[in-house]
Amino acid sequence: MRRTLTLTAALFAVSIVPALAQGVQLKAVVRHAGSLTSLCRASVTAPLSFTYDPFSDVGEFGTAVVTLTCNPAQLLATIAISPGNANQFLRYREMWKSGTDSAHVLEYNFYTTTNYNIVWGDGTSGSSVEMINQTVTTYNAVVFAKLQYRQIAVTAGEYSDTVTVTFNLS
Repeated sequence: MRRTLTLTAALFAVSIVPALAQGVQLKAVVRHAGSLTSLCRASVTAPLSFTYDPFSDVGEFGTAVVTLTCNPAQLLATIAISPGNANQFLRYREMWKSGTDSAHVLEYNFYTTTNYNIVWGDGTSGSSVEMINQTVTTYNAVVFAKLQYRQIAVTAGEYSDTVTVTFNLS
């Protein structure tokens, strides 16, 4: 998604800068603990997008929905999300400029609730998995995301990251 934003720098300088197009591509996979006894599929049903405003003091919030569908019903144990580009969950995940430039990052993270206090990851390095332990035919996992503010060292351009949402079946 590309957006254009006009920014006015404080004090004496005025500049027009293209907006930072932010994208986190969510990939969905299903893992079976035992033998494959059902047909389950996972898909991103509502993608995630952010709009970055370098002059705001408030984080940008977004949600994504990843849906698991099984026939017949299966026991969904947990849902995990990979760390992405940064290969870490804490302090933040990172979107990289042009998708590959790790010298230029835009910080964000995923959370299990709208309180934005429990980082959703794979259960390592201070992150948590979402514990479900329910038999489901359909399950909508809502991913709460927050783009951190102020990130004054961020330069104009496109930033992206790719993470995997894993539904772990028992």
